[in-house]
Amino acid sequence: MFQVILLALMGSNNSAREVVGQRDILEKEKLAGLRPSAVLTGIILFLSFLVLLQSAWMTLFVRAVCQFPGVVFLQFVPFLLTTGAVTALCLAISSWSNSSEQSSLGSLYLVGFQLPLSGALLALPDLLGWITRPFISAYWAWSAYIQTLKDTRFYDLVASITETPLSSYPLSVWILMVHLALGILFAYFGISRSRWP
Repeated sequence: MFQVILLALMGSNNSAREVVGQRDILEKEKLAGLRPSAVLTGIILFLSFLVLLQSAWMTLFVRAVCQFPGVVFLQFVPFLLTTGAVTALCLAISSWSNSSEQSSLGSLYLVGFQLPLSGALLALPDLLGWITRPFISAYWAWSAYIQTLKDTRFYDLVASITETPLSSYPLSVWILMVHLALGILFAYFGISRSRWP
């Protein structure tokens, strides 16, 4: 779970000020005919490179240090998706924020709530868990990663000490892709709106 939170923090750092910090230039370029989709595509291409490197590094580093068994690619996918999802969601926060400070604070809250609301370390009341879990990227990445260890003693250990139900790998990956898509969609609308500082 800590590696998932570190990746969420990296994702937040990638994009928390990406749009709001360049809002003046962006608005002038939009008046000159630049399309919001072109801006978003450029940002996504740049951030995708960072997300890919960060996710690959964390997957290989943790695997080497902790000697976790399992298929490397299957362990890499949830890390890639959660880093991408948090990056996209923080990009959306940046595109809707009025200032860099507001964007950074919103992104920090997004990451800060990942750990306690995931249920991985602290047991949540059942109702609260069912309400918050769909929105917590860290839960889905953690759950998917643990599923890659299903035939090992690591899985048995986690299953015996956590009261939080683990979701299947396919469902976790699907939900992370939804988080990623929603982040990009909200970022597009945030970039599209006309906003002169």
